[in-house]
Amino acid sequence: MTGSPLTGADDGSAGASGASGVGPAPASAEYAYHPWVRRACGRAALGGGAGLVVLLLVARASQGDASGPLGPAALVAGFYGLVFLGTLVKIAHATRRPLAQVGPGGLALRPLHALRARRIPWHAFRGIAPRPGTHGLELVVEELDGRRRELQVNLALLADRPAFLHGLGRWLVAAGLEPDPERRDAWRAPGDGATMGG
Repeated sequence: MTGSPLTGADDGSAGASGASGVGPAPASAEYAYHPWVRRACGRAALGGGAGLVVLLLVARASQGDASGPLGPAALVAGFYGLVFLGTLVKIAHATRRPLAQVGPGGLALRPLHALRARRIPWHAFRGIAPRPGTHGLELVVEELDGRRRELQVNLALLADRPAFLHGLGRWLVAAGLEPDPERRDAWRAPGDGATMGG
C-alpha cells in the first residue's frame, strides 16, 4: 500500500515491531466499499445529472415566456440541482477509495459523507464490538481530553467484512487490546469495564 495516509509509505515502513512495539507488525491493508455501494452511488449521480439536464432544458424553453411559471424559478432550481449533483458525484467518487485502512498509525475511516478520512490511533481504542441485530460495529475511543466517544462503522458497506475484522483484530491485539472471550469480533482494553454492543 504505497502512499497510505496511515503509513506514508509501503508496508515495509512499519519496521520490525508491531503497534505495541512487540513482535512483527501486522500487514497494512485497505478495505474497499462493496460493489453494490459503488453501483448505487454511480446510478444516483447519473440520475441526478439526467434530472438536472431536463430541468435546465425546461428552463431554457420557458425563458421566452416572461409570465411562464418555470422561467426564473427553474433557473434557481437548476442552480440548487447543480449543487446537489456535485454532492452526488462527490459521494460516487468516494466509493472508489477505501472505506477503511489499517496501518501503524491506526485505523482510518472514510465515510461517504466525509470530505477526508478520520484517523484513530491504536492507543485511543478502549473497545470494539458488533451491535446486536445490526451490521454496525461500535468503536469506543478516548479523545485527547480523556472523554470517551462512540463511533459506528456500517460493516454492510465493506466488500470483505471478514478480512477487515481479521486485519483490525490483529492490529488491536498488537496495540495491547484483548479479544472479548464472550463475544466474537470484539476487543477491549485490559481491565476496561466499558459495556459495549448492547
